[in-house]
Amino acid sequence: MLFIGRLVPKGSEVTIEVNNELLYKFPIDKDRSVKISHMEIEIKDGKVRVADADCPNKLCVKQGWIDRGAIICLPNRVVISVVNPYEKHDRDDEVDAISG
Repeated sequence: MLFIGRLVPKGSEVTIEVNNELLYKFPIDKDRSVKISHMEIEIKDGKVRVADADCPNKLCVKQGWIDRGAIICLPNRVVISVVNPYEKHDRDDEVDAISG
């Protein structure tokens, strides 16, 4: 877990994309509930989750609360990411799970 925490640091903003289109950006420290056509998303206590969705297996709901990384719902084409908008991303310096 510590290793994953270093690779994916906590973010300060929640982004919600549908069909590769950014719909919302919210600060993660402000509690709110967002309803989009196929799901309900909840931000609370510095974390985000999918509270309800109409997809068949509800894997996005089962993922629970996150404070880093992303929740992806393939059937609804929704990506909910916890990001740090002030962090510079340099792809040459990134380490991923494949290349180490």
